[in-house]
Amino acid sequence: MYYLAFPTDPRRNKFFVYSIFLLEIIQTVIITMSAFHVFAEGYGNFAFFNDIDLAWFSVPTLSGISELPE
Repeated sequence: MYYLAFPTDPRRNKFFVYSIFLLEIIQTVIITMSAFHVFAEGYGNFAFFNDIDLAWFSVPTLSGISELPE
């Protein structure tokens, strides 16, 4: 949608938008993998709730980077 709506934007703006999009995709994949690990693979086993996998990276780091003020 961005590519179609703003075809004349400068390259730096396009790079910024696409890098934020990529970070959001990575964060979604990491959170989905963590949720699957806890709620599907570890169904009924409460010890799986203590496994954080890559959530330590996804939540504070990627959220902090992708929501920087302008």
